[in-house]
Amino acid sequence: GTAYYYRALAYRDLGNYEAALKDFSTFTANYSAHPRWGDAWGEKAFVEWYNLGSYSVAAKTLLDFVDGVPNSDLSADYLMSAARIYERDAKYEEALQVWARVANEYPGSEQASTAVFLMGVIYFRNNDYASALDSFNRSLSLALQVEEKARAYLWLGKAQQKLGNAQAAMDAWREGQNRDPGGYYSERARELLIEQAPFRPPTSSNLTPDLEAERRDADSWVRLTFNLPPETDLSGLDVLASDGRVIRGTELWELGLYEDARLEFESLRSELESNRDAVGSYRLISYLLDLGLYRSAIFAARQVLTMAGLDEHTESMMAPPYFSHVRYGLYYSELVIPDAQTNGFDPLFIFSVMRQESLFEGFIQSGAGARGLMQIVPSTGGQIVSQLGWPVNYDENDLYRPDVSVAFGTHYLANNLKLLDGNQYAALAAYNGGPGNALEWKRLSGEDPDLFLETVRFEETRNYIRNIFEIYVIYKRLYGTAQ
Repeated sequence: GTAYYYRALAYRDLGNYEAALKDFSTFTANYSAHPRWGDAWGEKAFVEWYNLGSYSVAAKTLLDFVDGVPNSDLSADYLMSAARIYERDAKYEEALQVWARVANEYPGSEQASTAVFLMGVIYFRNNDYASALDSFNRSLSLALQVEEKARAYLWLGKAQQKLGNAQAAMDAWREGQNRDPGGYYSERARELLIEQAPFRPPTSSNLTPDLEAERRDADSWVRLTFNLPPETDLSGLDVLASDGRVIRGTELWELGLYEDARLEFESLRSELESNRDAVGSYRLISYLLDLGLYRSAIFAARQVLTMAGLDEHTESMMAPPYFSHVRYGLYYSELVIPDAQTNGFDPLFIFSVMRQESLFEGFIQSGAGARGLMQIVPSTGGQIVSQLGWPVNYDENDLYRPDVSVAFGTHYLANNLKLLDGNQYAALAAYNGGPGNALEWKRLSGEDPDLFLETVRFEETRNYIRNIFEIYVIYKRLYGTAQ
């Protein structure tokens, strides 16, 4: 049976979808003992809905699997996928029925709370706020993770608000803000409590922190935390300066071989982490910052905090400001600040997007071909250069240039923001998942940003928006002087 399975995958990758389905069908009908048998049902359903647009057929494929092997580890996931397929096809009643099956047949599963939550979102979108309230209450009772609890409370508040129960809404948001501090749903609940729109910029910001002074304070903290003699000099690499990886990495960096240089420094950083060498890790931070290898510097700062016992986000923010200003830095500020202001953005918002996109590593390329600090794909870059008329003699490799990447990224975000009527959730969704998809999600959700997020059908894009929201909250707390 192995040959059928892998030939089906090959046909799929070649775009011969009918042949792929034929082999998947032969495989699923005859080789139930094969270790890939369960996966093949999901692969088959994906081809049916994604490649061929046969939504109902795909949903039935997944439901047939669940009906045949209800005790499979895949069954709850496949029910969730079937419901999402129905929802994509605007068959909301069928989606509701399948999501209900997840909660009823697999109440202890990781998917149960989310299934009932998504039922609530459909009810809310259809203005059935009483049914939405019931679903969000049940989602809360099934929640296993603090994020799920915060999510349920946020939406309980929104449903109560729609039902005219202002006090109950406030009570729900107060509960929600404390469930997952720093997490998207808790931070958004905190905003709803004070009637604040998402991504609201601070009244003013300090974008010129004194890292040198903060480093001196951090030196004292490191000596105290890790029981070092008071006279210990932490200003240089010390013995690390003679490490071959530092020597090779520095030379490679100066030659412009950035990826090779990164591998050398990452090898050293990982070794220091494995050896729980907090002092070596701390020394490395400053050297990497001076070099411009910001991603590795951020990881080195994080591992020092972990070795100090500050694992949780809220704990890590209690360390000296130097560590937070390294981890959430204002890198490339000479480019970001003017480009952000030219395009009407708070610079802290653009820093947040850049951190999510590349972690300030300008020489990287994603699997999808996106390049540079703001991860622009060449096709989008070609469109932007025709709009800006810059740079002269543009080449796709220019996307690795920080000045080009920042200018293109902020311009593209601004274009999407205009296209989507100033909705920043939708603009971010367009940046990550495409403008056409963002327009459709906006059509379905109206002007409610919270509803927009839950209407986004790509998990990657939902996570993308949430992550940038969380990062922006941190940037505002670090650099914003007033709200």
